[in-house]
Amino acid sequence: MGAPPEGFTPTLLTLLESPGIHIAPAIGALQTAAQGQSTQKVLHQVITARTMFLLVGSLLSGVAMGESNWKVVEGIFDTKAPIFRGALCLLLLEMGILAGSRIADLRKVGPFLGAPDQGAPERDVRTAFLALRTRGWNP
Repeated sequence: MGAPPEGFTPTLLTLLESPGIHIAPAIGALQTAAQGQSTQKVLHQVITARTMFLLVGSLLSGVAMGESNWKVVEGIFDTKAPIFRGALCLLLLEMGILAGSRIADLRKVGPFLGAPDQGAPERDVRTAFLALRTRGWNP
């Protein structure tokens, strides 16, 4: 506790998330393929999805870039640098605009779409605390 995170932590997160993000759509794709679509076509869509392309592509470009080239772009990814905070603000603004433009879709599908997620954070925290307490952790 209180120790700074290691530099490889984002890479580890990418390596751990990528298979899970690939597997879930692949299962859905295989179920869709069972309904008559080509399995090859559906799996191709899963593998070449934008999120997968960005996640795995960023990881591979980081490996190809190497340590010496990282020094050139390191300031962009420094969380205390103004350029990072500005880019983060633009990203959040874009996400807000997109969410606002799709609010009509929520009216079409009904409140049940987001209702289960309203209690998820509290439930997850309670589960984590319960698991930690059974391991002997006492805050």
